Amino acid sequence: MKLFRKFSKARTDTTVPSSSKIGDEVQALNRIMSMCSVAAASAESAALNPHADQSKGAKQRFESAKRMSLQLAKEITDVSCRDAALEQIVELCMKANDLETARILIGGIQTETIRERLLEEYPVSFY
Repeated sequence: MKLFRKFSKARTDTTVPSSSKIGDEVQALNRIMSMCSVAAASAESAALNPHADQSKGAKQRFESAKRMSLQLAKEITDVSCRDAALEQIVELCMKANDLETARILIGGIQTETIRERLLEEYPVSFY
């Protein structure tokens, strides 16, 4: 009986996230989506000719957007919002041919449908 009381007490201690917390996470997801869409052109430019002087600025913009997006994604506690954010960042990394970061981020995605969608879209890159 002592064990049962211990488990029942643990279940009652869970808290439901407040609507303001969820709103903040959705707002962070929207910021990540915006940053990734804006940085997509820079990522593609950096991937086309990585050693050219013109693409150094594009590479810096891509790296900056990736870094800021990852910082925001780390603050998201809701699994579905975080996975959607990681999907956007993986898409950005794939446009820039940053396969190493994309592989690491794919491993962090917990939602099966998002992971499967990315693996279907980029099959050679992750197997």
